[in-house]
Amino acid sequence: MQEEAPIPKIKEYVPPKPPVQVDQEISIPTSDTDAPSVFGDEDALLSVTSEAYEVSTADRSGSKNSKTVGSRQTKGSRSFTSQDLKASELRPKSKDDPDASMLSLMSSGGDPLVLLRNNNKDTAAQDKQLNIDSNQLVARDQEIATLKACFQRLIQSSYEDEEGNHHHHNEEENGIINKELVLISGQSGVGKTSVVQTLEEEEIVKLDNDSSNGGGGICITGKFTMTSNDRPYLGISDALNKAFQKVGAAAAGQANNNNNSNESVVSKAIQTELKEEVPLLSALIPSLRDILGNNSAESAAPADLDYEELENGLERLKHAFRVLIRVLCQEFTPFLLVLDDLQWADVQSLQVLDSLISDIQNENKLMVVGTYRSDEVDENSLLYNKIMALQEKKEDYQFRITTMELYPFSVEDIDRVIRTAISSSSTGKGEEQEGKDSGNTKDLAELCLKRTLGNPFFVIEFLKMLHTEGLLAYDSSTEQWDWSLSRIEDSTMSTANVVVLLHERMAKMSKQVQIILQYAAYLGSSFKQATLELIWQTYGTMRALGNKEPLSNLLEIIIRESFFEEIVGGYRWVHDKVQEAALYFTGDVRPTVQLDIGTTLYYCLKKEQLENDLFNVVDLINNGNVKKRPEFANINLRAAEKARGISAFQSAAKYATHGMELLTDKRWTENRPLTLKLYIMAAEMEMILGNLEVAEKYREELLKEGNYSITETLPLKLSKAQSLAERTLHFDEAVDYCLSVLKELGCRLILTRGLVPVQALIKTMRTISRVKKLDVDFFVGKETMSDPKLRAIVSITNYIKYSAFNAGDPLFGMMCASKLAEMTMNHGLNEYSGISFTSIGLIVVLVQQDYELATKIFQMASSFQLGFGKTRTSEVLYTSHAFGWPWFKPLRDSLDPMRMSYLVGVQMGEMNYGLWGEVAHVIMIPYALGNPIGTILAECARVLAQSEEAKQMLQVLTVKVFWQMMLNLNLSAKDDGTKLEGKMYSKANDDNDSTIHLSVVHLCEGELLLFQGDYEAAAERAISKGNLFEKYSPGMFLNMIEAFNRGVALYVMARKTKKRVYKKEANSIRKQVAKWAKSGNPNVVHFNHLLQAEQEALEKKLDAADESYRKAISVAKTKGSYLQHIALFHERYADFLLNVRSPCKEEESEHHLNEAARYFEEWGASARAQSLRDSLNK
Repeated sequence: MQEEAPIPKIKEYVPPKPPVQVDQEISIPTSDTDAPSVFGDEDALLSVTSEAYEVSTADRSGSKNSKTVGSRQTKGSRSFTSQDLKASELRPKSKDDPDASMLSLMSSGGDPLVLLRNNNKDTAAQDKQLNIDSNQLVARDQEIATLKACFQRLIQSSYEDEEGNHHHHNEEENGIINKELVLISGQSGVGKTSVVQTLEEEEIVKLDNDSSNGGGGICITGKFTMTSNDRPYLGISDALNKAFQKVGAAAAGQANNNNNSNESVVSKAIQTELKEEVPLLSALIPSLRDILGNNSAESAAPADLDYEELENGLERLKHAFRVLIRVLCQEFTPFLLVLDDLQWADVQSLQVLDSLISDIQNENKLMVVGTYRSDEVDENSLLYNKIMALQEKKEDYQFRITTMELYPFSVEDIDRVIRTAISSSSTGKGEEQEGKDSGNTKDLAELCLKRTLGNPFFVIEFLKMLHTEGLLAYDSSTEQWDWSLSRIEDSTMSTANVVVLLHERMAKMSKQVQIILQYAAYLGSSFKQATLELIWQTYGTMRALGNKEPLSNLLEIIIRESFFEEIVGGYRWVHDKVQEAALYFTGDVRPTVQLDIGTTLYYCLKKEQLENDLFNVVDLINNGNVKKRPEFANINLRAAEKARGISAFQSAAKYATHGMELLTDKRWTENRPLTLKLYIMAAEMEMILGNLEVAEKYREELLKEGNYSITETLPLKLSKAQSLAERTLHFDEAVDYCLSVLKELGCRLILTRGLVPVQALIKTMRTISRVKKLDVDFFVGKETMSDPKLRAIVSITNYIKYSAFNAGDPLFGMMCASKLAEMTMNHGLNEYSGISFTSIGLIVVLVQQDYELATKIFQMASSFQLGFGKTRTSEVLYTSHAFGWPWFKPLRDSLDPMRMSYLVGVQMGEMNYGLWGEVAHVIMIPYALGNPIGTILAECARVLAQSEEAKQMLQVLTVKVFWQMMLNLNLSAKDDGTKLEGKMYSKANDDNDSTIHLSVVHLCEGELLLFQGDYEAAAERAISKGNLFEKYSPGMFLNMIEAFNRGVALYVMARKTKKRVYKKEANSIRKQVAKWAKSGNPNVVHFNHLLQAEQEALEKKLDAADESYRKAISVAKTKGSYLQHIALFHERYADFLLNVRSPCKEEESEHHLNEAARYFEEWGASARAQSLRDSLNK
């Protein structure tokens, strides 16, 4: 056997003491540029662009919005120093480890923890330059060690033995944890990115060189930006786009060797696992289309998605991201995802981050590292609240969190920087030099601390400024560096901020360089050269005020000055602060500059390029001085539609609202179609976001001013109906509103509410009669319903059905189901055909008990869904297998369909029925089948966490109630487990009045009384409550168990007390169960034998009773499991043999009582088992 490799120990991270802060006033200058504030009218712009490009604007329209960037007013910051790491878990590498080095900041584009790099290739000039060749990180040894230890802990958390068996280190002690989340905070420029880069530059490279690691690991980085902090999924899509670019590049290198490339493996896996979600992700990740082919570029957002499908969209997208990461983690081990500047992340990105790190189905190694500015995150921020939520759920979802904050340099750290910067390595002396002024560098370091507050990036820029201004100079005659503290102090008194320092340095560049910098500042953290060339060619002549320099010459200067750096296909800013400094060049003309860039890209980009960059382009236009032009209102609509398609509802609402603002006062007459679409979009998005008052305001304004027809305003009416039914839960109000909409559509569903019962019975019987005559494949070749009016009637009727059932009016709901089935037969298949036929099948089962017809109807219902992909398949599967099939098929046969209901529901975002399917699959059905309680309890935490994450509160309550009941059954004999109270659930503190929830509570209370042996309380409850479960959840398979248990308790007390009331009610239940069994229900045969035995014992038919008891036990055992009922049957037979049978068979009775105790113990009802053993001893 292979020896276990030790897990890296992680020492508790103790942040270094921050340096003394010096209060300084920070002044951000307004623009001092001489550039004009207006660059000509739009006609002039179009004439310029049309000369250089052949542009067709016939199909142009699109949009995006971003916040204006100015000096940031920070609130009280909150740092996160609580560690998910025990002191005994850290064994940092030695600081002398040669692997502690990394590339310098200015060559990597990260933060400036490295000393300055000399990019001047002139050897003679090097004698006068600061030495910036050092690769050493300063004052970050502990942080780097902690980060590397987290990484090593992840990759060494498992191993294979010599036989290929997979094992996990410390599995019993710590569980299997294969996901790490590391959050690094600190001020901008403090070195967060540079610390993270050590993983990619050292650890990932080691794995790639290790042939035993298979495909090796991968590190991808995504960045959120200050100019696009509302752009949905920006950082995550940026990172994944790079991942697939790497996959594609690696595949190109392997093609020559005829190897099976990563690209083909990943492509096949994605196509297999994601299928329908591929277009959804391709809209966000352009490079994904490159490896999957053009078929992935199909529209991801059909325009006619209804309100419910839109709400499910976010869950679909989160699931798609999860599956995509699972595929990548499977191919690249470990998978390292770095998300930079999380303080600018949008809410959707944070939700996806949460779903990725909490994905308990991802068994591969995933490490997520996030950085953020601690001074821009407070207790009111999205990021802070997300971090707090992740801290709370890390144990349930099996991931670790490590947090660390990086602080500014101390005087000693700055002194090290200065000494290395002025070291004489460039002159060959190889010694640190001292300045003539002070004899050492300590005083200069203290002055730097005072001026820069110890910010590493600021320190470096400050030293460069001193050197540029001649305040820190190399004296070739003495071969020493020279400076004057008094001169530096006098010359730099007003320098208070690194942005000011960078801005002043930029201001000394040529005007044309300044123009490039200020335009590039609005293109994001990185940009393509072609985009910059396009803007320069369009505006360079107008703004250059003279001969226009070639862009290549200007870029060379900018790179030399360390403002930009080259990347594949373009450039990026070396640091956020450099970009921020460039933004201030635009000053008061900032909106006009953004409009210039946005309109240039809008008119000149190709259609596909514009679609890929639509959000950015529209944001630039929206931030500019835009006149009220319908064309720009239209591109906002396009951006809103795209955002809606990727479930970025906040962004969609923002674009729709901005588009409405761009409409003229004559919108209701001149732009009716566009106005209608914008108002509907805004109202729908606000409704989904929960802003019901805003949505209602838009709806009322449109209906009042627009004079639109019912057909045109249907989406608004449908969204309101959905909201009333499923969001506000005003079921009666929803029914009345939906009936009024149907009346507007010319459909009269009912005559009056008082006649609903009569109408419901007549319509239902007629519908069943029609369905009975249909062939099972009648739908083959049948057209789908396409008429918008008919589809609207179907949707509204479905909302009435849902609301009526929840309002306690099942007959009205039944009539709506019949109406929906009739519309399918009359007008074609629709998305509700499956569930409407399922409802008809349930009525056939429960009322007519015609199982042959029910089987045909259920088969038809399942087949209908094939024409609509997987939409509502989860609902059909759960409903038919919770309420239909078990009445004439073995309950065990419903396990797989319930699992499928969950899987399809998660995939399609239909979390309500998907999670009901999972609750049934792992809790309710296993409990009904008598599986060991311990195996069911093991699943409860996972399902509860999933239900809480999806905010499905009825499922949450159901899991808690069942969990508490099973915990009580598992109590020791000395504890009272008959009351449904405990740490998971307390009935005393429960005020939920949902009928579904009340039925579950009723069931579990009865289970506790029966299986804890309190037959008297169980019988009294059976008399007082009656068939409450059937009233609350008619047709649910648990009805069989609940009714049988009531019958047992009543028979026990009937024999004991001879009371007529017990006998009558018990016999009534027996007859009902016998009817179920006679009609072919295979799940109640053993119940029927036991109740028959109890009735015969009560009537003193002793031989018949003896035979029925034996049959009950035998049938239960042959079915497998049913441990609780086998135990109960043995107990009842033992009581019969001891107290009823004559002569008494005490020895045989003891045998069956022992068997009862054994089966109860095996099931997990420890208290009941012990109670029976105690009775034997007595």
